[in-house]
Amino acid sequence: IGNIYVSDYMKKDEKCQLSFCIGQVWWKQGIITEACNTIIDFLFQEVGFNRIMAKHVVENAGSGKVLEKCGMTLEGIERKGAKGMDGKFRDIAIRAILKEDKV
Repeated sequence: IGNIYVSDYMKKDEKCQLSFCIGQVWWKQGIITEACNTIIDFLFQEVGFNRIMAKHVVENAGSGKVLEKCGMTLEGIERKGAKGMDGKFRDIAIRAILKEDKV
C-alpha cells in the first residue's frame, strides 16, 4: 500500500531523514501516521538516533499533518526547493523531531 524509508544516515551526528508514500486509497485512515510513529520510536530506541528529519512539499498539507501528528516541528521552508514533474518549483517544508521530544 506504500512505503517508509530512512535515508541520509549520518552516524557521527546520529541523525537521518524519514520519507513515506502511500496510495491514495489509504489516505486519511491513520495508517501512515501509525507506521511513521512506530518507525520513529524504533529509530530512537533501537538504532540510537538523536534527530529525525522529514521534508514535504508545502502544498501537500496531508503529509504535513502526518508529520505534526508524529511530533515533528516545522523548522523552516526551503523556498523553491524542488522542481515538480510539471516543471514548476515548489517550496519544501522541513520538519524534525529530537529524541528528547519523545520522552
